Amino acid sequence: MDDARAAVRITPFFRTPNAYVFLTLDCDLPRRMALTLTADYTGSMLVPRYAGYIPEDRLETSPHFDVFNAVLTRTFELSAAAQARLRFNFQNLADSYQRDLDRGPKRDSTYVYGPAEMRRAVVSLTLVF
Repeated sequence: MDDARAAVRITPFFRTPNAYVFLTLDCDLPRRMALTLTADYTGSMLVPRYAGYIPEDRLETSPHFDVFNAVLTRTFELSAAAQARLRFNFQNLADSYQRDLDRGPKRDSTYVYGPAEMRRAVVSLTLVF
């Protein structure tokens, strides 16, 4: 068995996490409300970082990221044929983001990894006819 393992060659890919998990929980609540919770785990990955902001090129290992989101929706019956949906959407509750971004005119514009969205809250109203 050890010989077989030794024969296997693993090629890592840049900006590809070593693990990824996405979980969703949907709950229907009383009073025509619904709650959706999501969790997104992105494992560490190899990220090339080129000279400019730093003295010479190097290969970085990124940290892992945990992103939690919550959506609360309330539906109101306006008539037999119309509804209004009020939605509160909270994204990236833990405010996970890349903490070592390059800055200035010599920054490496390709040195980007991690969650695309910052922590934010969005309120929306949808009318359905």
